[in-house]
Amino acid sequence: MPPKKRPTNRDTTQDEFVKSELKKIADRFPFRDEFDRDLGNGDSRNLAALCARSIAYLENYRERDSTRFYLDLSRSNYVTVLYYTCDPPRWEEAAAQNRESLERDPENFNALWCRCQLYLRQMVYRPVRDTLPLLGSVLEDPVVAATAKAELGVLYADLGPAFYQRSRLLLEEAIREMESVQRVDDEVVRLRLVKWKFDLVRTYNRLMNKGSIRTYWDPSLEPSPSHADMFNRIRILVEYIQSGGDPGFCGAGWVELGDAYKKYEENVPKGLRTEVLPAQRTIDDCFETAIRIAPDDVYVLERCGRHWRQRASDVEGFEKAIQLLEKCVRMDDLRDVAFHHLGLAHRSVWLEKEGHAEARLHTNAVKKGGKKKSKKKNCQNQNKIRINSCRSVAEIPENCPQDVSTLSSSPACDDGPVAGPHLTGRSFCRSSSDNASLLNAVPVPTFRKMNSSPATISQTLEPRYPKTTPSEVPRHYRRPDYYDNLRAGNPLAKDPKHQDLLSARKYFQTANAIRQGKSPRYLIDLARTYLSTDDSGTARELLLRAANSTDYNSNDGAYLFEQLGLMEEKQVESQSTRVHGENGDGVDHPDVEDVKNLFRRAIRYSAEGRERSKVAFYHLRDILYRQIRDCSPASSSEVLQEEHLLLYTTIQDAKKALEILETMKNSKTEMLWNLVRLFHERNRREDREAAFTYLALLADAEKLKENMAEDESIHYRTEQVIEIGEARTRVNPGRTKETLSKIYAWLVALNNDSATEENGKRAPRKICILAPSSATPGTETVERVLSDVIGVEYVRAYLEDSPDIPAGTVTHEAIEEVVRESTAAIVNLQTMGGDEANEGELIMQTMVRNFLNHPDYHPKRICQVVSMRNARVPLGCFDDTLNRWDLGDDNQTDVEDPKDQTDLAFSLLRALFLTESN
Repeated sequence: MPPKKRPTNRDTTQDEFVKSELKKIADRFPFRDEFDRDLGNGDSRNLAALCARSIAYLENYRERDSTRFYLDLSRSNYVTVLYYTCDPPRWEEAAAQNRESLERDPENFNALWCRCQLYLRQMVYRPVRDTLPLLGSVLEDPVVAATAKAELGVLYADLGPAFYQRSRLLLEEAIREMESVQRVDDEVVRLRLVKWKFDLVRTYNRLMNKGSIRTYWDPSLEPSPSHADMFNRIRILVEYIQSGGDPGFCGAGWVELGDAYKKYEENVPKGLRTEVLPAQRTIDDCFETAIRIAPDDVYVLERCGRHWRQRASDVEGFEKAIQLLEKCVRMDDLRDVAFHHLGLAHRSVWLEKEGHAEARLHTNAVKKGGKKKSKKKNCQNQNKIRINSCRSVAEIPENCPQDVSTLSSSPACDDGPVAGPHLTGRSFCRSSSDNASLLNAVPVPTFRKMNSSPATISQTLEPRYPKTTPSEVPRHYRRPDYYDNLRAGNPLAKDPKHQDLLSARKYFQTANAIRQGKSPRYLIDLARTYLSTDDSGTARELLLRAANSTDYNSNDGAYLFEQLGLMEEKQVESQSTRVHGENGDGVDHPDVEDVKNLFRRAIRYSAEGRERSKVAFYHLRDILYRQIRDCSPASSSEVLQEEHLLLYTTIQDAKKALEILETMKNSKTEMLWNLVRLFHERNRREDREAAFTYLALLADAEKLKENMAEDESIHYRTEQVIEIGEARTRVNPGRTKETLSKIYAWLVALNNDSATEENGKRAPRKICILAPSSATPGTETVERVLSDVIGVEYVRAYLEDSPDIPAGTVTHEAIEEVVRESTAAIVNLQTMGGDEANEGELIMQTMVRNFLNHPDYHPKRICQVVSMRNARVPLGCFDDTLNRWDLGDDNQTDVEDPKDQTDLAFSLLRALFLTESN
């Protein structure tokens, strides 16, 4: 978030002096200053939510277990930072917590730093001046320096998966330094070392989570570790923790070890595993040992209860988990995770007691009961299936296994493109009369490939099963796995007032309340209890609330939109006709196109989060099948047929869910790009989300530069990507920040040469702001658009008063290095004065000209801010060299209005990535 406006009554002399002294200390220990900057980036951009959630947890932790809370001062210093960072700041509580920290350890570097920042923000300079000498001197003690580094490593893990690697680096380095200088007779240092090793174990275990390394690891800092490497390191650390003798850490260490080995088994094939648990233990043995060592530790109780719930196969097993979890929440009533697992355990007990088919998930009875029936593949040598780009549809045979329940599909049969402000004019959609004439001219149907004549190019599919006629829509022999259907199912309760079902609902509500109603996963599971009591209205309200939040990750997104899609599909099936708006009951009803987009979004989040469900793929395929079946051969649209073909061939070519995802992203690139083009050019309301979804799959597979037509260029594709993002924000304004952040990342990938990725180094994505000072007109607007609208990391390279390059140390080399490490730069040289530029503006102009003439910088990614009211650009300042980003007149542009902010963001992307000459 942008920095708050600086007070106008500050003492400039003292302010600059203390900042200069702090900068000298920060140069000696840069990790502290880096943490303060990172606190507002990555997964913790929403500082208000972070402060509210973390302060409540830390205050409860402090009251419940003050000994562990103050074992090192990482948590105490963290809550101090949160107190003075939240809005409005809680100055008195921050000061009281800081005093407590310094009373316990007067030479703690991070506590002294927090004291300086606390009073500096209030412009009270004497306490800062009194603290500065001690702050600089304590770093001479290697134990103090290593302690400060370890405490920051602990805190980085709380900022989210984007910072796990940073946490690991600091903790490993601090432990190594501490062990080299450790005072053997210092019991406090020894206990802290045990704690930091446990914190490092947790960080490694989090890195083993699905997708963490793939998504967040930066190979330019160090090679990515394998699961075997991480598990081996965890085992060594846990052995040291056991020697420490602390029951809490010993028990928690066994929990982490067992959980890490579970992830190791999931990710490493059995024949390639080289690591084993100590003393031939099993995973269950690890959790049994943990609960025996620390039967009253809330962390151990929560994790063991979670483990036994996941392992349970009958009511007795779930009741064992419930017993542990209930003991945990009695000791700490803010453990939202424990309440959530209590809800899941009670729901499982309800399924077991009422005898629902979903209870078979607990026992795998189907897999143990025998082989699944399947049709024999005895027709592989029959003629190839040839299907026309119009995909004429024959009558469905009576013996077709496909469910023939009808979803209204009349819109899918209309081919006419909808006019839009950024359409390129190259439409490939044909009218119904064109399709009819084509049917008469082409007796044997064919699939048209991208960039080819619709009547001449064909795509053939090897048949897996017999077909009666070559023009028949392919029949769907593959179904979702039995367990996928059970996992996604919400059976109706035989007794809506069943005690275990109501208990599950109560615990989900409690967990959700602890997270202030902002946890998507808790909202989804709560909604499912209402679906099971046939209260679809409440369930829909909860699911839509989760969908409108901004706090879900990719796995939550796949789960959410799968459930929402299944519920809305059932609602559509119950309607006899397609309904727009209200249906006389005051409730907005979905239509089939809304349902299709929900399943598409589930597929997109599945691809990003490596989720394993196949339900969304199959349900989307079946909806498309029914729409094609119910259209006449002449009116079945090309985009409808193309998407059905994509889903059909992908599912036929792969069995497992991850195989389906990889096949779609890596083997169907041409079809994906064709769909993006077709949806974008048709430009209906529902098409805008669809185009964005399939573009996201291509970006995830790093296929943004592939399958370009002869008349396409990077410039044209860049423009297309921007248009697709802009169209999505118009129909889904609640996801504007998500859309813009992804569009920006895709534009960086699309416009970067392969040379920028050498040695596995990721292309930088941050933006540099170049300005004489923070007071330059328009600078505050630039910062707001970058942080609040686009959600991109930025660096402020100001000649004066820069928070990222502190005053007194700014040099040409420092700013040049910042620009070199950035993807783009925004130059703001507007002035409120006359025609003559001041000294700072002249220096900045010279530096920017040097950037433009240097081969390391690409002019297309440097733009210039213009057109703020009462401000202008100095004469002769890059008039013909840089693209201009027009911020608009203050009388016409409301920088607080979301629509105006979005317009400014997209105009910035065009200024950075599209040159006027092209």
